[in-house]
Amino acid sequence: MEIKAITLDIKSERYDKFLKNNNHLKIKTFKAIIGKNLSEEEIIAENLATKDLLYDERFFSYGAIGCAASHKAIWKNSIEENKNILVLEDDCCTNPKIEEFIENNINILNDCDICFFGINTNSVLQIKNPQGLQFSSIGFNPAYPTSEWIKNAFNQTNIKNIIFNKLIIGFGTWCYFITPLGAKKLTELIFPLSLKEIKIPLINNGQSRIMGLISIDRSGCAIYKKINALITYPFLAYNQNNNISTTDHNQE
Repeated sequence: MEIKAITLDIKSERYDKFLKNNNHLKIKTFKAIIGKNLSEEEIIAENLATKDLLYDERFFSYGAIGCAASHKAIWKNSIEENKNILVLEDDCCTNPKIEEFIENNINILNDCDICFFGINTNSVLQIKNPQGLQFSSIGFNPAYPTSEWIKNAFNQTNIKNIIFNKLIIGFGTWCYFITPLGAKKLTELIFPLSLKEIKIPLINNGQSRIMGLISIDRSGCAIYKKINALITYPFLAYNQNNNISTTDHNQE
């Protein structure tokens, strides 16, 4: 398994903090693709977005395109080199025992397409547990966990008690394990980003909301139920800033 972290600025205070928070991992840095550096021709040729989305000023975002292109490039690497990859974004904190958990459960992980170790705690989560019971959450408390809260949560987590659930809907691509087969499926099913729509339950003050597939997050929610997508619980990673992410939102 290789561990890759996506960041826009390897010299930033943010990335330095990220490396300190995750110093238990042997991380290889992946310099994020900057959406604005991609021409319209490249975006279409690389199958990143449809022309309809590209020319729609209401919904097109260079930040979302840069984020999607960065993840897609890592997936391509997984496919070409036939290797599993733990993908991180530079705003997450991982449990110090996450590698031990992966090693102990590698057979399950090898058979999945993608496994998330955490999702945005300020948004909706829909899963199916091992017994087949479907569960939906509107959000968690705290929605934006502090460093101290995360540290305490990890101290209280016994990795032997963590279970795998089927992921149906969830937002946040900042910590996940992907296999070569999963990388191939996601590349084929998520792209191109488009103006196609999906109904997301509970996301708008408890009501459903129609959302365009204009980002890797939203497009992923349209396919997780179709593939072998998993999520661990309790979480093995948290994101303090899941309302702000320099890897995908600040490239406007």
